[in-house]
Amino acid sequence: IRYITVGYVADRFTGDTTGGRGAVFGMYAVMGEELDDTIGSPFMIFIQWLSSVLPEGMVPKSYSKKEDLPSWWKDSRMGAEK
Repeated sequence: IRYITVGYVADRFTGDTTGGRGAVFGMYAVMGEELDDTIGSPFMIFIQWLSSVLPEGMVPKSYSKKEDLPSWWKDSRMGAEK
């Protein structure tokens, strides 16, 4: 496996029930609570900042540190950056 991401929340009998949103954003969409999951949104930037200042292991990381990326990874954008 070269790259893995969080899957989409979907009901296999009704298809895409989240509008293409993955992870927690898909769960909230199904519950009728829309979270702004667009790249560069203030909400995404805040959540990713919060996960970077909390103690390691307290919450999942939104993205890897640059020094932890494999050499074949060429995209320089990090997290919510456009």
